[in-house]
Amino acid sequence: MFKNFSFKWKILCVISVILIFALILFSLLVNIYEKNLLLKINDEKGRVIVETIKGNLDLMMLSGTKLQFFDFLNSKKTYEIRDISILNNEKKHILFSTEKHIEGSEIKKPTIELLHDIKSKKISAVSFDNNMTRTYFIYLGNSFFKENGSFVLKVNFSQKRIYDFINKQTKQIVFLSVFILIIGFIGSFFFGTIVTSPIKKLTTGTFEIGNGNLDYKININSNDEFGSLANSFNQMAENLKFAQKQIIVKEIMDRDFKIAMDIQNALFKQQLPESNVLDIATHYEFARQIGGDYYEVLKANDETTVLVADVSGKGIPGSLIMVMLRSLIRAQFHSEHNLKKLILKVNRMLMEDITPGKFVTLLIAKFNESTNKLDIINAGHIPLYKYIAGKNKIIEIVPNGLGLGLDAGVIFEQNLELGSDEMQLGDIYVFCTDGVTEAMNKNREQFGEERLKNAVVKYKDRDSTTILKNIKTDIKEFLQGEEFNDDFTMVIVKRINKEA
Repeated sequence: MFKNFSFKWKILCVISVILIFALILFSLLVNIYEKNLLLKINDEKGRVIVETIKGNLDLMMLSGTKLQFFDFLNSKKTYEIRDISILNNEKKHILFSTEKHIEGSEIKKPTIELLHDIKSKKISAVSFDNNMTRTYFIYLGNSFFKENGSFVLKVNFSQKRIYDFINKQTKQIVFLSVFILIIGFIGSFFFGTIVTSPIKKLTTGTFEIGNGNLDYKININSNDEFGSLANSFNQMAENLKFAQKQIIVKEIMDRDFKIAMDIQNALFKQQLPESNVLDIATHYEFARQIGGDYYEVLKANDETTVLVADVSGKGIPGSLIMVMLRSLIRAQFHSEHNLKKLILKVNRMLMEDITPGKFVTLLIAKFNESTNKLDIINAGHIPLYKYIAGKNKIIEIVPNGLGLGLDAGVIFEQNLELGSDEMQLGDIYVFCTDGVTEAMNKNREQFGEERLKNAVVKYKDRDSTTILKNIKTDIKEFLQGEEFNDDFTMVIVKRINKEA
């Protein structure tokens, strides 16, 4: 049941219980202390009075008469001294009493037992709590005027006034305790309200934020922990709001990336042209979701054109330039058969739309299957690697050339060189981007050109697809679990003779 209370009422209950127990304990301690103190003082007062009466009686026994003696005792009866008696301990009866109705009566048995050991003039006291009277006994001697025996003075000293005072004081303490309890209850109520007010605001704020209302602000104008907590919640809401926007933006970007990636993948899913003398294998792997590398295999009559290109910059900007380049090359390919003129036209048109600072490196070769001749252009790209079967070695073919998009005029044309080569049976041509040679392992070591050349020589007797697959496997092993830090693009062309 208590767990269903609000926090304010829990605080109120706890404080009230603590106050009640504290007040009860305080009242008991004060009451006990005051009672004992007052009774002790009253007892001392009674003893002083008894000693005084005893002293006067000793003098009167020497010079006074019995009548004077009894008159003196009667005169000492007050509100506090309820009865003064002289007991004959030997005959076990009351010789004299200010209470005349008990005079001459026998002494009660408990008193006889108590007086049995009284042999000195020291005060002996017995408290009778039922009538709030304290009885003092003091030994008078073995003679009382002309009578012999054992005589004791008995004084009944009333403590009613003290007990009345104690009861009155107890009532005052109870009243004061109740008053303090009420004040404490009211104070704890307001304290609970003050404490729980920011908690309610925090609860409302967390509920609103939890339900998606990230514009909700928790207003707690204080510099304490509650104020800091409210500021933290408000900051959290702002962060969540920002994160939500970022998620939305990311989802839009992911969707756009997915569309761009699907488009780019569709561009590379092309059927390679059939050839009786060329065995061609291609592979393209993104370093990111979309890349800036590009390869193409085009055929017209008995001529097969192979190219790879690498756009500076990655992501969407690089992929857009790649798509632009692909469109320009395909648009000009069938109308322009001269390889150098083709690249010059493509460069001029690319310069009209390319972003300043962006450029494309390109390696393109046109294979004439009838003459076994090929034309080669390298526009700032890495070399074309050729394995010469007759000499069992690899060379690099690197005609001069600038990257596309750097210059649209004379400088680009003057630096563009048309290279040539002649292929023989078993020769292998390797087209790739720097993502292959610059693949880096965890020790920051690059795969490099030499390892690539050695791999080509190692797998020279295999078909193009197997050569490419094995080279990629070697690179993966070299990376030791690291990912490609750039797009991986490779085209293998091997001179074969299917008719044979």
